[in-house]
Amino acid sequence: MSTKNINPFLDTKSVIKAFSFRNKTFFEKVAKYPKIKYLEQISQRPDEFKQMNLYPQGKDNIFTLRIDADEVHADDFKEYIEIFRDYSPWITLFCSARAFEKNKKLLEETKEANIDIQSHGYYHYVYNDYESNLFNLSKAKYFFEELKIITSGFAAPMGKYNNNLMLALEELGYKYSSDFSFDYLNFPHYPYLGKRFSKILQVPIFPICPEILFAAGLSIDEVIAYFNEVVKNLTIMNIPIIIYAHTNKTYPQVKIFLKEFLERIKDDSVLHKCNMTDFSSWCFSVEDASFSSQYGLLVPEASAALRQPQEDLLGAEVTENFTKKIKSFIKEMIDYEDVTPLEELRGNLFRKGLKSLYRRYKIKRQ
Repeated sequence: MSTKNINPFLDTKSVIKAFSFRNKTFFEKVAKYPKIKYLEQISQRPDEFKQMNLYPQGKDNIFTLRIDADEVHADDFKEYIEIFRDYSPWITLFCSARAFEKNKKLLEETKEANIDIQSHGYYHYVYNDYESNLFNLSKAKYFFEELKIITSGFAAPMGKYNNNLMLALEELGYKYSSDFSFDYLNFPHYPYLGKRFSKILQVPIFPICPEILFAAGLSIDEVIAYFNEVVKNLTIMNIPIIIYAHTNKTYPQVKIFLKEFLERIKDDSVLHKCNMTDFSSWCFSVEDASFSSQYGLLVPEASAALRQPQEDLLGAEVTENFTKKIKSFIKEMIDYEDVTPLEELRGNLFRKGLKSLYRRYKIKRQ
């Protein structure tokens, strides 16, 4: 279908895209239409680029590191805390609350290291319906508040986005979210929900994490080289530099990468380093009272200062085979997941029934 018949600011489809570096290819599910490609005013050539003072303290750009803590292994996680301690002002840790139920002391240690802690939900999933998202987010918020951690930011597990998620976040008083199935590689902006702009600021990130690269067979040196190139290119394009990774025990190489990469960022004098919550607060402080006609771009003048990312950063859409499409369609239709206990499922009774049946079917097949 031609994009002429589609408003990419309203279309929130996500697709698998292929990215590459040094003859290695890797994949991630991201927004089908990255919004930056469809801005009305954007610099296309280097000689047209006009530098604008978009960032704090007159710096050329910002750098922040988003860490998703989907799972926790105590000794392993403590090593991450020690790595982050020296760079804590630049880091936001998004925690799946369920993973910390038996490891609350780790969150206390994280707080003591002055690391910004935000929500990754209770169960590691984003649901299609409002009621389930509200339950999951509320359960997480209560868990963090019990530990005297007040959360104002959210990062969607697997980058999944939908309007019902935004409505649930609004209900609970969240300020920002970061969901690369909605957008990536762009200045922060507000999603348009059909009749109004959301109250939740979307903070796009660079959607490739080091674990994906290690899984594709890249070495530590290659991964460092890749992200050095990303930082260089995003600085030139004036796109906020927000890199993300996970606390994943499967890839111990990530710790080595982070130590070297963060030390390199430490010496980069053109970047303002901050965590995602502080960057969002700065965005609110400079927000223009009237929205852009381009569906909520936070600073309307910013589009004139941004440059279009290259194809290797945006990725190329991958055509899935018919069988995978059917499976994806069924899972999406019943909102299939197996992380939520059956007794805690919310939402549509019919959908809950189908989800329960499919779970039992999969168990029998194992």
